[in-house]
Amino acid sequence: MNKLLKEIFRLIFEDLTLQLKTYLTILAIILLSYMPVKFIDDPVITMSVVGIIIVIVLYFSFFYERKK
Repeated sequence: MNKLLKEIFRLIFEDLTLQLKTYLTILAIILLSYMPVKFIDDPVITMSVVGIIIVIVLYFSFFYERKK
């Protein structure tokens, strides 16, 4: 019974950390994309810069893992 409870809490904790990582990724994309949208007047350049920001943030968030 004790082992089952530990496993359930471990799974809940992993799920919460993954959700937190996802929310922080979305927040980083929004905050970093605000600057080019605010200061660049050309929509083509703005979309390119925002696209690059999205790709870089998603890459570092989901494919870059810290060594433990």
